[in-house]
Amino acid sequence: MSARTPRRVDNPPPATEAATGVGHAPPIPLAPLRGWTARTVQEAELARLTRQYTPLAGTPRNALNLLVGLRTGSAVTFYEDDAEFSFTPPTLPVGWSTVQRILNLARSGLTTLGIHQPRPRQVAIALMGGTLASDTAPVELPGILRLYHAGMSWAHIAHLLAQVGNRQVSTTETAGTG
Repeated sequence: MSARTPRRVDNPPPATEAATGVGHAPPIPLAPLRGWTARTVQEAELARLTRQYTPLAGTPRNALNLLVGLRTGSAVTFYEDDAEFSFTPPTLPVGWSTVQRILNLARSGLTTLGIHQPRPRQVAIALMGGTLASDTAPVELPGILRLYHAGMSWAHIAHLLAQVGNRQVSTTETAGTG
């Protein structure tokens, strides 16, 4: 009898529909995540991360779509106010640790701008880049996924996001001192 070596959770699975859970049905139900029992390590990690990133994505459905899209490099569809919109990450499939790093940078970047409960469009702009509306002035975000795809280090990406946040804070302070 041979011992099985478990697959590391942070390594992407083979790019097949069965292994990634992408296709007609997600690997976990969109309805209740509570009380649901995962059958594999991948499903357990996806369920845990869905719960963790629901506040960032707005709903469990959006969190699940975001996680699967980032993990597999496929289109991410967000649902917001009876509308839907999609984006496709420019990155290849990545491991769970990279997905978490990307989402943590997005969350911290938005928090730096004073956005503590982001809307799905704001999350998409943080990830893909674009202009984010603000109380004082529009903010141009470089897009975490675009920077990562271009080969920028995590430290450099975090530094750029901090600079954007610092510029926004100093603009607000300058505007308020007049």
